[in-house]
Amino acid sequence: MKTLKKFIAPVLLTLFLTLSSSFVKKAGPVTLAGTYATYQDYTAKKLTEWDEIKFGHGKFKGTLKGKKIASSYKDASYWGGQNDEGVVYRFNKVKNIAVQVITNAKICFYAGMELSVERYDNGSVKEVNINDVEKSTKFSEIFWLSEGGEGEMIPASLDNLCKLMADNTDLVAKMKAKGLEEKNKDNVWFDNLNTISGWIKEYMKTAK
Repeated sequence: MKTLKKFIAPVLLTLFLTLSSSFVKKAGPVTLAGTYATYQDYTAKKLTEWDEIKFGHGKFKGTLKGKKIASSYKDASYWGGQNDEGVVYRFNKVKNIAVQVITNAKICFYAGMELSVERYDNGSVKEVNINDVEKSTKFSEIFWLSEGGEGEMIPASLDNLCKLMADNTDLVAKMKAKGLEEKNKDNVWFDNLNTISGWIKEYMKTAK
């Protein structure tokens, strides 16, 4: 296993984090943790609060109103959940995983649990890490996309990005010209995060 670890200066995080409420933890009281029954509940911030809840690989478990509950993501009756650091997860029931919401818009962008954010005590971002990734792993195997918050979750590959943004031909041409590195090398995946977030932001300026 390999861990990519990179300090991201605030200026480089600006684009990435302004699109993502999931990775921003403000100083102050612990955020409530629980589940969202539907995507509409998530957008309305209608969280069903749990006594405690932990999201792991392939399953989540915790206590709801004094009752212990454990479930796989594929069998869950929820759209997603939120931990006590304010990170929001959408449940990918087909792949039986929980993925972190990076952008929530006409095109949603997600990251697997391999992506972690370390913070200072005041809640500001210290480091962004990608943990437990084999050298042969592709970027699109742990990063995901969907058309809206209820759309099918598909790998974050260049081809899929171009399909989702097909109505903006200039942007598609720009994306194809730049390309997207799938191989896990030279910390390029961190650049991918900012690049894709930038493409989504640019697309949203003209999206109908």
